Amino acid sequence: MSSPTTQLQRFYWSSLVSYLDENDLDLRRPRVQSAGWVPISLGRSGFKICLKVNTVAQNIAVELYIDHQDAQLMFNKLKLDQATIEQETGLTLDWQELPNRHACRIEFVRDNSSLSEQSLWPEYIKWHIEVATKFYQAFERRVLAL
Repeated sequence: MSSPTTQLQRFYWSSLVSYLDENDLDLRRPRVQSAGWVPISLGRSGFKICLKVNTVAQNIAVELYIDHQDAQLMFNKLKLDQATIEQETGLTLDWQELPNRHACRIEFVRDNSSLSEQSLWPEYIKWHIEVATKFYQAFERRVLAL
């Protein structure tokens, strides 16, 4: 049996997918497989956009997660375009090389976003979709060209 937090997270992700379906938005549907995050494929192995909810830190986030055998190299190639990517997205991104790990991430976080505030879910869902769309538009072609 899953915890109340896990159930709440899964319900949030189901609500997000329903919103995408109901509004026929042009964003790949995430696979709801984990409670804290859901991945969206970028069309290349080792790269995914993840939508995240953190009930402990009370934030939501979108990240490009690079889990590739050459993650550091790929990250550094993308980082060469940091200024252009941030200009295209209109976001100041957190570029995390994670030197002691196999993976890297590029993340944008919205603080003060408690999942327990269900009345704010429509706002959170729109934020997740808007930021994920910006990530997809900025990173898809770059990732496929690596």
